[in-house]
Amino acid sequence: MYYYAEYNFEDYYWPGFFDQETGGSKYLMIHKSKDNLHVSSKVRYKGLYKPGKQLPVVSAKRAELRKAVHSIQEQPPRETHLVLGFCLADNNNERFRTNHYPFLIPYIGILNKAKTEVRSFTTYVLNEMQLSEIDLSDEQQNLVEICFNMKKIALVANPGYKEDAHKLAEKRKQNQNNFNQLFDFWQKALPLLSGRLYTHYSYTYGMRNVKGKPRRSYMTPCAFNNETPEICFLWKDMGDYYKLELRLMLQGRIHPLQYYFNTAFFAMLSYSPRKYVLLNSVNDSQLISYFQQSQFQLLVLKKHYEGDFKDFVDQLRMMYRFINK
Repeated sequence: MYYYAEYNFEDYYWPGFFDQETGGSKYLMIHKSKDNLHVSSKVRYKGLYKPGKQLPVVSAKRAELRKAVHSIQEQPPRETHLVLGFCLADNNNERFRTNHYPFLIPYIGILNKAKTEVRSFTTYVLNEMQLSEIDLSDEQQNLVEICFNMKKIALVANPGYKEDAHKLAEKRKQNQNNFNQLFDFWQKALPLLSGRLYTHYSYTYGMRNVKGKPRRSYMTPCAFNNETPEICFLWKDMGDYYKLELRLMLQGRIHPLQYYFNTAFFAMLSYSPRKYVLLNSVNDSQLISYFQQSQFQLLVLKKHYEGDFKDFVDQLRMMYRFINK
């Protein structure tokens, strides 16, 4: 208990996971120390469902699959090594006071001699005046305007110290509205972005760092997939439990996803983590974020299946493709 007056024992609540005769569990790891006890699922049972655990809400309205998007056939500039590129600015929205949702920001860079990659980065582009030396195409101009609109609403409103419930609710509502608008902007940006030669990813560590000269060590080359993704699920009977695995279907093929990083609005394939696949809907994005926490799988003991978990699976079956294994 330490010096706290209350303690939450939810971490130790694992009903039905222990052998009644031996007291042991084939599903759980139990680490004891002098002043603590830690219980977690074994690696192979990552994503075990505990009765009462909150499951994501599945929208009853299925979004239509996005129509095919053409890729830009960008060519290196002929008479200069100065180039306009675009960066996916990402951040973990739980750790920093100036956190933000993923948005796209232009940058000016200098190409290498072969003009195959950006050798150095000059500045993030925050206004039109910084583009006076670059001759923009109509497509670039449109994409830059989308970038500026994204940045205006990307900052997340954090709860203030001892803020009342009404203000907290207003901030949550505004954050969700901005999140939805940003997703719409990403949909508009994709036809102007996919196929470009000079695109990067940067983990910003907060909006306060999105200014001036980008740090080269933070800028990772990336690409934006123009294909139409579809979430699907693998359903497996494992004997005493069921396994539900989330996968992404592209052009009829099923692909596993990487789970080390979570970038809202996007999915990343396990074998190509720097190729970003823009999802079809906000609901898909929220579902991806939930499953990413447990490496894109949920397990449920058959004794716990009836009730909330079955309702959740039934809702998924109505909205997404299921494949029995």
